[in-house]
Amino acid sequence: MGSKGDNVAVCNMKLERLLSMKGGKGQDSYANNSQAQGLVAAEKRDGFNIPVYAPSLQDFKEVVEADGSFTIEKLVVYKGGSPLVVSEPDDASEVGRAFASSCRSVAGVLVEAHIGEELSNELFSRVERRATSHAKDVLVNLQFFHIVASLSFT
Repeated sequence: MGSKGDNVAVCNMKLERLLSMKGGKGQDSYANNSQAQGLVAAEKRDGFNIPVYAPSLQDFKEVVEADGSFTIEKLVVYKGGSPLVVSEPDDASEVGRAFASSCRSVAGVLVEAHIGEELSNELFSRVERRATSHAKDVLVNLQFFHIVASLSFT
């Protein structure tokens, strides 16, 4: 969910992305449908943005080397599991609830401040329904990555 440069991976959590999720682009997205239904003005929808920074392996390496305090002995990226904690991975409704709760815990206060409590509740209900209908994809594609470094003092 974002663009990747040579040295940096950047994610922009736009309201349109949060509403559309996977597979809902353009006129089919929840964001555009919400606007068409008169729920949210285009300016409100397009004016929401949470930039999220995630360093690439190369970016991490450059920062450590530029500091000069450490020598990198080993540098590896590990793919972690899904950040969603669910008891029953085959229960689509549980996956949907967990995903919506996770999104709300990260961005809920900001979304509510931007579009109001009522519309925020509607948005996260839609996120839950959409995640429920794509539960297997959500579990497979939502992954954490970890940079693990072995460093020594120089």
